[in-house]
Amino acid sequence: DSNETIDSDGDGVGDNSDHFTFDKNEYQDSDGDGVGDNSDIFPFDSSEHLDFDKDGVGDNSDIFPNDPDEFLDSDGDGVGDNSDVFPYDSNETLDTDGDGVGDNSDFYPGDPSKWVEEEFNPSIVIIIIFSLYMILSIFFKPSSEKDLTNDSLSAEEDEC
Repeated sequence: DSNETIDSDGDGVGDNSDHFTFDKNEYQDSDGDGVGDNSDIFPFDSSEHLDFDKDGVGDNSDIFPNDPDEFLDSDGDGVGDNSDVFPYDSNETLDTDGDGVGDNSDFYPGDPSKWVEEEFNPSIVIIIIFSLYMILSIFFKPSSEKDLTNDSLSAEEDEC
């Protein structure tokens, strides 16, 4: 540029046009964020300039700035969407048996053939009630079979 007479940093860009007059590695800041385009990973995005994990998502927007495999956690459960089997369900992250039901909700997380608690089985209740009846009938005899006079004779023998 013919209007330029001074180039303080010697980068070939005159001080009038150079946004970084004392930095020979920088002269332009396209997004106006204060970081020169040569150092700014996102030279046209004023909200970003670094990408530590090099995943293409700026550190300010990256929920996991140190993990190149993750950058988003849609459900806010602390597990990145790429690793979260249920990225929109904050109560679930894993499905160990692959049955489509998250381990936290799956009563059988190691068995893909079932996931809900067994249904109520009335047969079992009947067996339990009958067993209790049998046990109680051994210890508690009906009053007609008790020795009312306490003389070691049965109630039928006392009537004679």
